[in-house]
Amino acid sequence: MNRSEAAQNIWEMRRFRREVTASPEAARQALKEAGIMTEDGHIADPYKPLFKRQPTGCTEEVQV
Repeated sequence: MNRSEAAQNIWEMRRFRREVTASPEAARQALKEAGIMTEDGHIADPYKPLFKRQPTGCTEEVQV
């Protein structure tokens, strides 16, 4: 890959980022096209571990 090809790839990635972050629907569509989100809006099975939340253990109860 030469410099102009690398620059073109970077430009394309930035264009894609702008399009995807333009609206929530565009983001959902991009996730569906990438196979990360299913058509019914759930995370696809191979990607579920990436989206699991880990408890931090640093929460405390506050009485008001």
